[in-house]
Amino acid sequence: MTGAISKNGSPVADLFIAMVRTGQFVEFVNIAVQWGELLIGLGILLGALTRLAGSGMHS
Repeated sequence: MTGAISKNGSPVADLFIAMVRTGQFVEFVNIAVQWGELLIGLGILLGALTRLAGSGMHS
């Protein structure tokens, strides 16, 4: 699998290789993904509760 990214001809292959090799970037992404999932989940819950609250007002 070594060299698979650079062999596909992508113009940003070197950028992706540099990002993977940087330990700080990988740790940042690990934390950012967790926060993103939490915020998306809260947004879904808030949207569902807003819809539920709004459905009771049309009676």
